Amino acid sequence: MKSVVHYRAGDAAAVAHIEDRPEAPAPRADEIQVRVGISPVHRGDLVATETGLPDGSAGRRLGTEAAGVVTAVGPSVPALRVGDRVAVLQIAAQHPHLLAVHAAYPLAELPSAISAARTSGTGTVLPTSRR
Repeated sequence: MKSVVHYRAGDAAAVAHIEDRPEAPAPRADEIQVRVGISPVHRGDLVATETGLPDGSAGRRLGTEAAGVVTAVGPSVPALRVGDRVAVLQIAAQHPHLLAVHAAYPLAELPSAISAARTSGTGTVLPTSRR
């Protein structure tokens, strides 16, 4: 799957590029797997690209939030089921279209009346609106 990534700090137009990334592994007992429908690049991604990688990791995928559908549930996860629509906040995953997410991570079920596109950017809109 294709993903926008960067390996060094700088202006996103200069340092970000598209590359193939592997799919996420199957979820562990305390994780869910989410097929990503949308993962927007927003101001927080651009700030992180400009300032660098705080954890020192080699390569960061732009798009730190996602909304999608649960495709697998680990046996220790009681609250979610395959087919549930969810929004995941502040993801650091390197897999663009299929995420393995710990069930205790910040995520929320999406009501059917709210689109994935409307929900996917709500976690960082206020904190990153500084410019």
